[in-house]
Amino acid sequence: MGVTHLYTDGPLTYLSPVLQASGVPVVTSVSAEQYLAYARDDFVTGTERGMINALGNTKRALHLMIDTLLQNYGLLAWNNKHTTFPQKLALLDSVGLISLKLFGKLNVQRNIVEHEYTVPLPDSVEDAIDVCHLLQLALGRLGQDITYQGVAGLRDSHKHVLMSLDALRGTIEFAELVDPEIRTHDELSIDYVSTTLQRGTRAADAGSIGEEVAPRLELSAKLLGTWAPYIKCLVEIQAGNSTRVTTRTATGSFTLWTGRTVPASLIDERGRELLDTLWGSGTDEQFV
Repeated sequence: MGVTHLYTDGPLTYLSPVLQASGVPVVTSVSAEQYLAYARDDFVTGTERGMINALGNTKRALHLMIDTLLQNYGLLAWNNKHTTFPQKLALLDSVGLISLKLFGKLNVQRNIVEHEYTVPLPDSVEDAIDVCHLLQLALGRLGQDITYQGVAGLRDSHKHVLMSLDALRGTIEFAELVDPEIRTHDELSIDYVSTTLQRGTRAADAGSIGEEVAPRLELSAKLLGTWAPYIKCLVEIQAGNSTRVTTRTATGSFTLWTGRTVPASLIDERGRELLDTLWGSGTDEQFV
């Protein structure tokens, strides 16, 4: 069965996923999980040195998690060496992946240690570690089921294309479908091409892929206005915020809805606030 996501505004009228996969983490000698573990070990010492080191390792874990999230959506390749941490956060904010306001407290605490030579208070360090841990859980979910390839409708040209995101090269490419099978959503009056499951392989309802219809988009910050709307569409699919329709199968039509679960022990006041910030208030997420 194929699921098609419909959009009432933006550059796409619809997107039917062909390939969805989890993202690839940034390869480093020390993982974000290890840095966070080091931060906890530093914190339990209770010393001034421990507080400073704990906050530093929390920052390293945070930066690595952010780089991984950027890479998952193709945003790191062109925005790495000469891009500051605030600029990276702004990129994530611009495509709806994460809110900038989450990081105010962490950045302020780190700046105090680096520039005013003071020792952070234990409560502040513990808060930073807790927030970083909750963020780690949330970003893990944002790195799953990312749409890397899909059949899409271009709103302005009315063309049906294969849209591909190359996460490691940091590009989006479009190729026009030849002789696609068009369906229409009656309520929204949107023409779309679905994908179907044929003998275990996802395939577009099209004869073949024709010539490229748009230049390859390089996902650099200076070209933000050209590619951000497309990444937003992918984020909406991953977050479950788009309108879904189904295609008719041999046995009829039905809808598959994805559910997300989070351990109840994590859904305290701080955890719920963090999740609401990441996924938006009024979310349909189920907490069990």
